[in-house]
Amino acid sequence: MKKLLLIILSILMLFSCSNDKETEITKNFQKWKYKVNGVLYQWEGYNDKTGSLPLRSGSRYTQSNPHGIIELRKFDANGNKLIGLDFWIPNNNIGNHILNGTNNGNSAVGDINNQNYTTVQAFGQCQLNLNISQIATAAGGLTKGTFSGTMKGAAVPNGGIVTVQITEGSFESEKIL
Repeated sequence: MKKLLLIILSILMLFSCSNDKETEITKNFQKWKYKVNGVLYQWEGYNDKTGSLPLRSGSRYTQSNPHGIIELRKFDANGNKLIGLDFWIPNNNIGNHILNGTNNGNSAVGDINNQNYTTVQAFGQCQLNLNISQIATAAGGLTKGTFSGTMKGAAVPNGGIVTVQITEGSFESEKIL
């Protein structure tokens, strides 16, 4: 009986510590802003979703496909995404990245006002220019960058193609790991 109780307590402690660590790992400070057709969107605060970590290796990361992901998102109190802009870049390097969807790992997608946009060429020629000026190398450091360009999406409900102009985009995020 004591052995069973000890095993149960050990398992409970493992899950308890695991949850504390997960919360600690997934919280990071973000600050971003950009204009969509002249309308300003901005946010500053702590995101506690794993998917909000900027400049991390993507889920499809392999040695032959070492792209990174930058995810700028804002969530409501229930954890639902209100707005988001995600960049897939071919590498995790400082410098300019042209995101036009013509190669593996160089595209952008966005959710703005419940409308989806992308730089993938299915909707026609478009691209975002992303400049990463700083990459955090240690916990507490910042990753920073700027971006601008065009994205396209299918208009809802009529199905036509909508082009949006993204201007004055900037972001910074604290490295937490």
